[in-house]
Amino acid sequence: MRALLAEGIHARQPTLAALDGLDRALAAALQPVLGAKSAHGCLDESSRWQGDTQPSGGAPELPHDTSPQSRADEAPLPFAHREAYADYFSRLVHSGPSVAALRRLLPHLDAALDGAERLALWQALWSCVQALPQGEVERAASCLDGRYAQALHPLRHDWTDPALVEHLCGQGDFEAQTTLTPVLLSHHGLDPLAAPTGHGAGLVLRAARAELAQCPRGLEPSRVVRLERSLAHVEGLDSSAMPEVLALRFELALAADAEVAATGILARLLQAGEARRLRADRVRAWLDGSAFGAADEPGCPPLLLAPGLQAGWLQPARWGSVAVLQVLQQALSREAPRQRLQALARHVAVLGEPVVPPASPAPQALQFLTILDKAYALIEGGGDAVPLLRDVLHRQAFASPALAWIWRASANWHAARGDAESELLALTQTRRYAADDALRTRLRRRLPAKAPKLGRDWREEEAGWRALAQRGKAAEQRTAVLQLATLYTDGQLEPGAPYRRQQADLAQPLWRALLADARYAPLAQAALAEPLQTLLRPAWQQGQGEDFLWFERPGARGVFIVFSCMATYFGFTEVAALQGALKDRHLMFVRCPDRNWYSDASFERVQALLSERVASRFAPADVCCWYGSMGGHAALKFALTFGWQAIVFNPQTDLDLWAAFRPKERAELWEADRHASLDAWPVEAWEQVPLYYACGAWSADREALSIVLHRLRQCRRLDVVIEKFDDLNHAGLMNRICTGAPTLTLERICQRLRELPQLPPAEGPGLVGADAQQFWEQLDAARAAKVEVQVRDGRLRWWPSRDCATR
Repeated sequence: MRALLAEGIHARQPTLAALDGLDRALAAALQPVLGAKSAHGCLDESSRWQGDTQPSGGAPELPHDTSPQSRADEAPLPFAHREAYADYFSRLVHSGPSVAALRRLLPHLDAALDGAERLALWQALWSCVQALPQGEVERAASCLDGRYAQALHPLRHDWTDPALVEHLCGQGDFEAQTTLTPVLLSHHGLDPLAAPTGHGAGLVLRAARAELAQCPRGLEPSRVVRLERSLAHVEGLDSSAMPEVLALRFELALAADAEVAATGILARLLQAGEARRLRADRVRAWLDGSAFGAADEPGCPPLLLAPGLQAGWLQPARWGSVAVLQVLQQALSREAPRQRLQALARHVAVLGEPVVPPASPAPQALQFLTILDKAYALIEGGGDAVPLLRDVLHRQAFASPALAWIWRASANWHAARGDAESELLALTQTRRYAADDALRTRLRRRLPAKAPKLGRDWREEEAGWRALAQRGKAAEQRTAVLQLATLYTDGQLEPGAPYRRQQADLAQPLWRALLADARYAPLAQAALAEPLQTLLRPAWQQGQGEDFLWFERPGARGVFIVFSCMATYFGFTEVAALQGALKDRHLMFVRCPDRNWYSDASFERVQALLSERVASRFAPADVCCWYGSMGGHAALKFALTFGWQAIVFNPQTDLDLWAAFRPKERAELWEADRHASLDAWPVEAWEQVPLYYACGAWSADREALSIVLHRLRQCRRLDVVIEKFDDLNHAGLMNRICTGAPTLTLERICQRLRELPQLPPAEGPGLVGADAQQFWEQLDAARAAKVEVQVRDGRLRWWPSRDCATR
C-alpha cells in the first residue's frame, strides 16, 4: 500500500485493484498507509497529513483509544451570534468544560478581539484545560494541525503563575499581544514598568512593547524615562534580549522625537542582522519624517506606494548594506529623507556590513518611489504635482494617504491663485481617498448653499447632486456632474461608504459631458479608458432586480459564473482576466451590492436570476461556479442550490465564524438571517455537487474547511477534490497555487470535475464506518494535502490529486 502511494497511483490505473486486501483491519493499517509521502509532498511519516513545514511546537499524538467515529458524531457547538464574545466564551465553559468547547474556543486565538475579549478567551481556555483530563486536552490540541498545542500546554499552571502571565502576553501576532498585555497585567494588578526589578525580563519587554504601541508619537518625558529604565534593567538581566531591547529603543526614540538616536539604533540592528524585529511602518515613519514633531501637527508626506509595491522597497532587513542605502537615496529627491539615509549609511559603514549583502529593492517599486518623492519635492517647492503624476495618479500606484496628500496640496496651490473651481475639483478628488470633518467643512464653504450635505453615505447626497447638475450655475453643474460620475464609477464619494454600487451606464454620459472642459478632461479621459467602460459596460445586463455581466460565446456549451468577493462586492471581479479565456463557456459575473454575503433577499434575487438565465438553459453538468472568500461562499451555496460544479478557494462556510475574524464587517455578518451557513444545505445537496475546494493554512480558512468536512463525511455519494496549501494569506490563493496561468488551471479543474462523476466506482471495498471517519479526521488535521475523494453507496475511495494544474 505504501509503495502504491509513493508511486502516485492515478484514479483509474489498474493498480488500484490492490485495495482489494483492505478490510476491517484497515483501522490499524491506515496510519502507515497515509504516512507515505506522495510525489506532491502532501503526506509525511506522522499520524497527520502535513506538508514539509511543521507547525511550531507540533501537536501530541492522538490517544490510541480515541474513536474517530464518536468524534464524527459529536454535534459542533455554535459560533457566537449577536453576542458579546466575552459572554460567549464564558457560556461555552459554564455549559460544561468539554473537548467540544475547547475545540470551539481555540481558533478564536487568531480572531480579531480587543484586550478584554482576549482576556475572557484565555480565562475560558484555562478553565477547560484545568477541568479536562490531559488526554482530552491533547485531543483538542491536535486540531488544525496542532498549531495551538504549544499555547495550551502552560495552561496547567496556576492562573496567577508569573510564567503563565508572561506566556499569555507573548501569544498571537503583534496586535494580539499589545492589546492583551495591558488588560492582563491590570487584571493581575501588575505594573512591570513601574517596578521592573520585581519581574522577569520577558514580561517587562512585553509591557514596554504594549505601551509603545499605544502611544507612537509625543511621549511625555516621564514615560520616556520609565521605559528606558525598564529596558536598561532587561539589558542587564538577559544579554540574549539585546535585539529586542534595541528594537524597542528604536520605537522609544521615535516616540521621544529623538531622530539622531533612532538612526544610530537602527544602524546597530541592521549590522546585527536583527532588523526583522522592527515594524516596517515605523521605519518608514522614521524615513519620511512622519514619526517626528508634535502629535497634533500634520505629518510629513507619506512614502506609501500601493500595497503590492510597498513591500518591494520597504524591507528594513535588506538595508544593512551601504550600497542598498545608496540605491534608496538615489531614488529620492527631497533632502530630508536623503539625509536620513546618508546618516544611516555612515553608521552602517562604521559598524561594518553583514557578511551576506542584502538584496536590492525591486526596480518597479523604486521607479514609483522616485516618482512619488519627486512629486513631493515639487509640492515643497511651491508647485502642483497633479500634472506630473496624471498617468499614475491611482490606487494601483500609490496608497490612499499619498493620493490624498497630493490632491490636497493641489487644492492649496489653486486656492493661492484664486482658481476656485480648480480648488474645488482638487478637494473632491482628495475626498475620494481620505475624508474627515476638516475636509468636509472646507468643501462645504466652497459649494453653493443648495449643495447637498456631505457625509459617508452618498445616498443622502445623490438627489442633491442631481438637482444641482440640472439647475445650478455652469461651474456648479460641472462640480455636480463630476460628483455623480465619480459616484457611479467608484461606487462611493469618499472611503468607507456603508453601501457601494457601480453603474457604468450612468457614468459614461457624465464623463463624456466633462470632456469639453480642460479642467476635467484628464479625469474624464482616464475614466472612459478604464475597463469599467471599455469592457464591462457593453456586457452589462439586469434581471430579477440584479445587475450582472454576460459574455456570450458562440458555440459554447456551458457557463462559468464568477461571484464577487467582499473587496469587489459593488462591482465585478476577474472580468479582464477571464474575458479572453474559457472559450467553451459563456461567462457570467454576479456581485453583491448588499454586502451581506449573498444572504436573505440578496440570495433570493440572485437565485431567481440564475434560475431564469442559467438553470433554464444549461444542464447542471455544464455550469461551474467560481471564486473565493465571499465569492467562494456564494459559488458554493448556489452550486448546492442547483447541483452545479463549484471551484472555491478559502470560502466562508459559516458567517458567524467569519464574524470573529472581521470586526469591521461583523454587523453585516450577524445581520444575515437566512443562508448564513453552508451547513444548512442538506446532505443530499452536497452529494450532487462536483466540488474543488482549495484551502490555505490561516486558522479561519482551516476552520471553515472543517465545517465542510463535517458535512462531507455524512455523504453516501461524493465527488470532491480537496487541496490544502501551507499558505497563511486568505486572499488571492488561486493565483499563488497555479502552476501556470490561472485560466489554464481553471480549465483543468473544470475538466476534472466533469470527469469525476462519470467514473465508475473504483475497485476494492473502500472505506466505511470508523475507517472512513478516520480518513476525514486525518484530512482535517493535515496542514497540506491534495486528494480526490469518491464516495459511492457510503464507501469512500481516495487517491492523490494530480490533474488540477496546481503546485
